[in-house]
Amino acid sequence: ADLLRQYIRVRASAAAYVIALFTVPILLLITQRLTSFAPAVEYKVLFSALAVPQMIFIPLISIGEELGWRGYLQPMLRERYSLLVASMLVGVTWALWHLPGYYYNTGVVDGVSFGWFFAWVVSGALIMGYLYERTRSVFMAILFHTSANASFNMILIMPAETGSDLPFKVFTCLAASVGFCLVWFVSRGVTPRYASVPAS
Repeated sequence: ADLLRQYIRVRASAAAYVIALFTVPILLLITQRLTSFAPAVEYKVLFSALAVPQMIFIPLISIGEELGWRGYLQPMLRERYSLLVASMLVGVTWALWHLPGYYYNTGVVDGVSFGWFFAWVVSGALIMGYLYERTRSVFMAILFHTSANASFNMILIMPAETGSDLPFKVFTCLAASVGFCLVWFVSRGVTPRYASVPAS
């Protein structure tokens, strides 16, 4: 029942919605701008409508994964660890869960090493950990997850489109910076044990 309430809890601040929906697309646009001058990077296409027919399936994937990551694992780890450690542990678990995809080339970033993919997933977990900490809403994590998956298909920075893995590396560094800053910011006013934080 509590997990169901977290899923349907849509009440959150405007800032939380902005972070959930626009963090990844904004970082992708910044990445395109920063790397467009690099000699090894060639942007043949900047944007694509590829994600439009996928919009039915992308949220379903996000809902299924977030049931485990933010719905179960994040709260369980927060009973024992700080927000930073709990979010990073979720990210590590999440990244390793995708590892078999590298052998079957599915659900992973083509042309990017697993190390950089790992770093991106942990960075994303920090941002989603922040969102969950502030809102107690799995729905907000689903929004972020869905936005990220859709944005990667629409705002193109992958090696297959650019001929280089530099844009993805830059994007990952930007995402990590945002994730660590958000977690640091919220941790300043959050009690160290999840169980002692009101669920309002």
